Amino acid sequence: MEDNHDIFREVSEGIQKSDIGEAEKKKVFDILLNMRNQKINLMITGGTGVGKSSTINALFGREISRVGIHAEPETMEISKYELNDKITLWDSPGLGDGMKDTEHARKIVDLLHRKDSSGAYMIDLVLVIVDAASRDLGTTYSLISDVIVPNLGDDNDKRTRIIAALNKCDAVMPRHWDYTNSRPDAKLTAELDSRADTFRRRVKETTGVDVDTMYYSAGYKEDDNGEQDKPYNLAKLLSLILNHTPDKKRLVLMDNVSRDKEAWKSNDRDYSKDIRDSVSKGIRATAGAVTGAKIGATIAGPIGAVVGGIIGGIVGWFW
Repeated sequence: MEDNHDIFREVSEGIQKSDIGEAEKKKVFDILLNMRNQKINLMITGGTGVGKSSTINALFGREISRVGIHAEPETMEISKYELNDKITLWDSPGLGDGMKDTEHARKIVDLLHRKDSSGAYMIDLVLVIVDAASRDLGTTYSLISDVIVPNLGDDNDKRTRIIAALNKCDAVMPRHWDYTNSRPDAKLTAELDSRADTFRRRVKETTGVDVDTMYYSAGYKEDDNGEQDKPYNLAKLLSLILNHTPDKKRLVLMDNVSRDKEAWKSNDRDYSKDIRDSVSKGIRATAGAVTGAKIGATIAGPIGAVVGGIIGGIVGWFW
């Protein structure tokens, strides 16, 4: 859904109208300019049919399945798709059972090791998408434990540069899915909690890393003329992605997500405060890094209150 909202413009206008001093305003504008120029690289990986296209379409509100996330599994190629000049998506197929696994793993490792001009890892976050209804996850565990986690960097990178998301939770026990309101009943919720916990525990047993894991349903289209089914827990997925995105890049990410309010409505709880706090924290942390601890503390005080209020209003666009 298209609209004229521009998060950076809204924050800038809100700061300009506030009663904080001109010197402080200039510092905030400098920080916002720094954040606006950030670029985000997300690796989306998972086996054939896990719903990578529908997930990206739901998150960003754009149809990219024909021109973006579409690599043929037999090619084992990593496809690059530039959502715009700020966000680049890298589609990596999951491991298979063929001869090309070794070569494909090497390509993933090379991409994970690549750094940008500042010396930071180019790939900000690896989103591993899993079919929640599948019991055959051996290749997914191998992908995470043998290829991805060992090549994420130091211990902090291993915790922050990867999340796992179990998609298609509506297909696990269809009789216990409320299709009208797009949500599981109590029995299915318990089963999904168990599957997500089992996945997280097994990854930790093999890697030693406690990978944040959640479940959701991205929704899908029956055909080209059909409407997208309402997602479930999409706001939870966004909140998790934001928390694992570098502080200075969160505002760019938030500026590009879908404005379709229907996409964000059905969740296991309200995540609007989590999202608002994550973006506000990103601004405060970036302020400290860009201008020094003293100014960072100022941002966290009166200026932070102004920025927090503006971000709160922006989050309201989505709910």
